[in-house]
Amino acid sequence: MATKIYIAGKITGDPDYKAKFNAAAEAYKKRGYTVLNPSWMPQGMQKADYMRICFAMIDTADVVAFLPGYETSPGAQLELQYCFYIDKDVKLPDDEAEGPALQPSVVQNALKNAVSTNTLVLKNAVSTNTLVLNDPATEIKKALEKHFNQQFGLSLYGGAE
Repeated sequence: MATKIYIAGKITGDPDYKAKFNAAAEAYKKRGYTVLNPSWMPQGMQKADYMRICFAMIDTADVVAFLPGYETSPGAQLELQYCFYIDKDVKLPDDEAEGPALQPSVVQNALKNAVSTNTLVLKNAVSTNTLVLNDPATEIKKALEKHFNQQFGLSLYGGAE
């Protein structure tokens, strides 16, 4: 069975997005991938509706490929954060090329907070003989849930908030 690849990138605000996505889709098809391409979706839906469909395609895919320019797309950034959250393999465009630096994701910030919290608790545990660890997965889930809700009115468990 062919590897399924989802194409992620900037759609909103890019008048040429269909050509870019279709070119990438054709290139991946020639390399033997089964392509999941979000650019075919109809216009006129809510952001949260698009993201739910995209997340379902990401869940189905074996890998997610990000097109150049994804760094400036809130939707593509959310898809990248979701990929980190579910531990999905990602392909970023030409990692060695010059371009805008990827902003720290919600997941990275949640991990930093969880690690720093655990470090503080561990330091205190030495003197008090009490070991309390926050669950990093729970901290990440809370941070993503908050971010999805603020950015898109989207709950990780479905339905607009």
